[in-house]
Amino acid sequence: MNDSTATNLPLNTNLLVVADALVEARNLEVLHALHRALTKLILGNVTRASLVEINEYVSEALVLLEGGRSPEEIRVSSIRELLDEC
Repeated sequence: MNDSTATNLPLNTNLLVVADALVEARNLEVLHALHRALTKLILGNVTRASLVEINEYVSEALVLLEGGRSPEEIRVSSIRELLDEC
């Protein structure tokens, strides 16, 4: 699925794609993290600003991964460090 396809899909479809990929990979840690995040969204415990910042991090991570950067390099990027401080 490319970015323009994902943008045109409903949010729940995109979330299901993520959840299915985590289930397929048997990634319990990240599946738990997704569950906690969704629960906070449902309860309204996530601010708009934090969602914007996390989206920026994900956008930057996509560019860096596609450019050949390692996950370790991305996790220490400046935007990620800012998110950790919040």
